Amino acid sequence: MAKCLCSPQAIVLPELPSINVLEVSAVPIAGYAIPQPEVPNHGVFPTGTVDFCNVTVTFTHASIDQEIIVEVWLPSKETWNDRILAIGGGGFATGRTRYDQMAGIVSESFATFTTDAGLADPFNPVTWALDSTGAIDEAMIEYWGYTSLGDMVCSVIFKEPTFIITKGVLSLDCDRLHEVFMSWVWPQLQMNLAGEYPYGCEIDSLTAIAVSRCDGKDGVEDGIITDPYACEPFNPFTEVGSPAEKCRDPDSTRISMAAAYVINVTWFGIVDEAGEPIFFAQNPGTDLTGITTGAGVATTTCQDVGEDCAGAPLPLGPVWLQVFGLEEPEFPFRSLTLEEFYSVLRDRRSFFDRYGGSINADLSDFKEAGGKLITYHGLVDQTIPADLTRDYYEQVMTFDSDVSDYFRYFEVPALGHCVGNSHPDSTFHVLRQWVENGIVPDSIPVSLTDSSGNLNDRIVCPYPRISVFLPECGDSAHAGCFTCQ
Repeated sequence: MAKCLCSPQAIVLPELPSINVLEVSAVPIAGYAIPQPEVPNHGVFPTGTVDFCNVTVTFTHASIDQEIIVEVWLPSKETWNDRILAIGGGGFATGRTRYDQMAGIVSESFATFTTDAGLADPFNPVTWALDSTGAIDEAMIEYWGYTSLGDMVCSVIFKEPTFIITKGVLSLDCDRLHEVFMSWVWPQLQMNLAGEYPYGCEIDSLTAIAVSRCDGKDGVEDGIITDPYACEPFNPFTEVGSPAEKCRDPDSTRISMAAAYVINVTWFGIVDEAGEPIFFAQNPGTDLTGITTGAGVATTTCQDVGEDCAGAPLPLGPVWLQVFGLEEPEFPFRSLTLEEFYSVLRDRRSFFDRYGGSINADLSDFKEAGGKLITYHGLVDQTIPADLTRDYYEQVMTFDSDVSDYFRYFEVPALGHCVGNSHPDSTFHVLRQWVENGIVPDSIPVSLTDSSGNLNDRIVCPYPRISVFLPECGDSAHAGCFTCQ
């Protein structure tokens, strides 16, 4: 990239209300190595290096005290494909964490940008979510939740792009965000109240039994539940005393009442005082202990017999409760009562839905702008229940019966949170084909490893259709033997 173009002097600063630009830097970067992690929607980028111009804009917004940074990586003028791909973060972070993705994206001739939303330390929300009195900083939550996205787009002027594409978690603009984080607290609270913490291998044993009871209903016995909604209800208490097959010594390790209780409350999800469900739950087959995937809502410190047992919550759950819910960062999580849990769950919901709830099913503006949207959700997502996305999509379907003309939702069997087994890594390409060439995505190819370690090519289908095996075809490892019905 020519250095004369990669300089602050070559950048025209925008004049925007409420924004005060403090500094602009532009630094040529040469030979940046492209990392090789699995990228949601995209797979793994080819190995190699990339040259780009790193433009960093530091500014303030009138509504908050923090300095905000937007980072833009630009390919050369000659190679830019007239497309911008925005990158988000994850957890509490809005962005400026996924440079691995940005490097791969700019190597494919996209411009890419990201924002930190003014969060100097996104995973320590005490430093930004609370004001000087220790109360929730509403202006900061509003900026974090969605204003930061508009500022990111407007803070640097480009040549008018042909397409602007977003992927990943751009902000905390997540469907029912507050309840998602509180759902991480629920199984841990139940263990704390009962004073019992089962071995992880017991819970995994119950999960395996549940899968075996439903596996085969799709015509293929592969250790994978294709349609959890077609499964017969499974009562884990009927297995108390059975050998815990996932433990080191199943002959001497039996499934306990505590394990059945924990898996039952997790599969049911949050219920009210009368036992009625009020939030969604993970599907049977999901890794609840983190032993397989490294993340589980019912994780304990003891994976197997002989290890000390205590609850091991996903870290952001207790932090959300303490900081965003109770406004008490030092609150002892183990002392949480059921009454306190319900109070936080209910009292804070409407507040966070305003700024990070994404519960509006009216996508008319997006539709009229000619936008296209593809969303997928793993049916064994360990952290965000798949029914949450299904519920939102059904709301959009109710609002607009033609929703599939611009928004398609895919449920993916065997897939956990974002990436992993059965990850639809061609989603980004499929979206581009839909937008740029009018090729409507009637299915997306996936590859998955079954319980025997065999690789299978399958398809996933736009909701409400599901992938159905054609027995007369005969080969369940071949995507051509599946159809959407």
